[in-house]
Amino acid sequence: MSSNQKANEELSHCVNQLLIKEPFFAHMLSGLVRVFTNRIPTIAVGFKDNQIALFVNADFYTKELKGIKQKVAVLKHEVLHLVFRHLFRQSDFADLKLLNLAADIVINQFISSNDLPDGAVTLQIFNSVNLRENETLEYYYAELQKIKDGKYEQLTDSYVSPKALLDAVYGRENLGNHSLWGKNTIGESLQEYMPGRDSAAEKQLAKKIMDSLGKLPNRGRGYLPGEVVEEIEMLEKRLKSKLDWKKALRLFASGTRSTKVYRTIKRESKRFGTRPGVRIKREPGWKLAVVIDTSGSVHNRELEAFMHEIRNIHNRGAEILIIQADARVQTAQKFTKNYSFQAEGRGGTDFNPALEFINESKTKYAGVIYFTDGGASAPDVKCKYKILYVIVGSDSGQHLLESGKVIKLNWD
Repeated sequence: MSSNQKANEELSHCVNQLLIKEPFFAHMLSGLVRVFTNRIPTIAVGFKDNQIALFVNADFYTKELKGIKQKVAVLKHEVLHLVFRHLFRQSDFADLKLLNLAADIVINQFISSNDLPDGAVTLQIFNSVNLRENETLEYYYAELQKIKDGKYEQLTDSYVSPKALLDAVYGRENLGNHSLWGKNTIGESLQEYMPGRDSAAEKQLAKKIMDSLGKLPNRGRGYLPGEVVEEIEMLEKRLKSKLDWKKALRLFASGTRSTKVYRTIKRESKRFGTRPGVRIKREPGWKLAVVIDTSGSVHNRELEAFMHEIRNIHNRGAEILIIQADARVQTAQKFTKNYSFQAEGRGGTDFNPALEFINESKTKYAGVIYFTDGGASAPDVKCKYKILYVIVGSDSGQHLLESGKVIKLNWD
């Protein structure tokens, strides 16, 4: 029996074990293309010929992993990267090595530390700086960046500095390989396949996740960690409801685009039957100010959903200034395809500072979009541009109607 055949047999045995105890993982794994290759040192998820694939180094899987618990653990680890859609996040972060570490910290909190192979990157490695549990990829990336930059003081009596702990794992292959994230394997070559979020590849993965969930008896989710269930449910709600609110949001954005009337001898006047006629042209490069409410009451996953839609508006040709604001304006930055969102503020909510900032700007905007949970009084400042409030959460946003238009994002 070849090493690849042995690895495939052992992998199938692990999937069968998961089918009995944790069937969601088994259903996810059963639908992946299996690729046994020496081109990666460990195990990885990615795409092959436009299909979601599990890449496995046979020697790593059969010889380096100790027992069925570790073999099952690495499979769950890779599935969780898929559930949290980490393989589409490269464009959101500047340091891919820190991204890899942050993603593993997120994932490995949902797997028993006793089952993880030696060298797995876990939250416990950085216990000297008291990182919070069950946080987002953005949070852990930002904290690791602080450690890398030497901005974190040691908070315990540990003899090892936080930076030394980070240096020990920075860029090291640990539990799985992330080099295939954002790539599509065609034959023996790697090609860019999913350059950003909301791509065809991510939609294919979302369908796979929901199909696997639908195969569970009585929608059984009891064995899954609460945060994983929340991630899946958020995806499910987005798939069900996003078309209606995206249409409303895009119609507003498109409607703010300015137009000009030109006289042209190429067109006959419809009114008088003479030339020149008139031609209406929509101006390129329409500018929008987009405010993101970064107060503490807005959930991180809701902030991520806001960024999804901002990317879609940008793809329609808008020039966007992103303004992060809670009780004051935190940052103002031009949005580009490489924009990396890091939430600033997380305090209370006040709509006035952002609107004052926009009114005082020398830039003329076609309109303003304010993403918020609505958790503050209506603004006293009257925005001099057309404004749309996009409300998420339990607040109806009715108190904002005198200030602008309101649409509600209903995740239920």
